[in-house]
Amino acid sequence: MQMKDYLTNTFRFNDTANKKLLSKIKQLPDKAESSKLFSHLINCQYKWMARVVYQEGCEKMDWWEPVYEFAKLEDEWDKSLDIWLHYIASHSDEELSAEVFSSPGLITHYGQPHLRTLHYN
Repeated sequence: MQMKDYLTNTFRFNDTANKKLLSKIKQLPDKAESSKLFSHLINCQYKWMARVVYQEGCEKMDWWEPVYEFAKLEDEWDKSLDIWLHYIASHSDEELSAEVFSSPGLITHYGQPHLRTLHYN
């Protein structure tokens, strides 16, 4: 399996699982805490993509804010997923496997530049 296929399949599996989760959250009488946690998933997808593409100000993006209203979670989830699927579709396996700096100037807690490499064996 190629990297592109692996990543696409993984994101689609994650999408299916999270949509099932949303259907369960819908049944809850109080959706506030679940909406906060699901918003965190969305915000993480946005923040990590911002880091991958070196979006200015990405280091200031919050992992937990904004918290989306329950009624908007699925649409916002779809948007956060679509940017990843588009990114994957528009890059070759070689590009997806390249080492990239998450964002210029972002330093790990070890004092080293933050980078990540995608590898699939």
